[in-house]
Amino acid sequence: MIIKSLEDLFNFKPKFAVVGCYLFYGKLVLMLKRHPLKPYGGLWCVPGGKMDSGESIIQALNRELAEETGIVLPADISSRMYCLGPRFVRYPDYDFLYFTFSAEWPKDQESPLPLLNQREHTEWRWLPVADALKRSDLVPDEAECLQEVWQRRLLS
Repeated sequence: MIIKSLEDLFNFKPKFAVVGCYLFYGKLVLMLKRHPLKPYGGLWCVPGGKMDSGESIIQALNRELAEETGIVLPADISSRMYCLGPRFVRYPDYDFLYFTFSAEWPKDQESPLPLLNQREHTEWRWLPVADALKRSDLVPDEAECLQEVWQRRLLS
């Protein structure tokens, strides 16, 4: 769960950092269904994963997006992304930092068709943001993060 109290931050000891990409196409967001053998298997999330040692946050984001979906962000999209984070996340067995990014696929291009890494995810969907926010089968904190990213996007 996302830590919000200063008191809980005193004991926060992250084991790793994670990146997540909220990729939008108009009012749609790309969501992936986690493989049943992965933690939180069968639940929906955005593309993302752990940063590798020596990797920058942007390198990790681009690598994870490409590995999980086959999607490579064009340079003009990468330059217009923004990051919300880090978020301080505590799961029962470990803490981690979560960097969330928002990117908008150009409306004058067709939405990209993900080519899933079947070891990571079993399905993908471009969901209306309003529908994604109502889902009960999202990984922990996904709806809260999506809501925050979407609100920021609407304000910019």
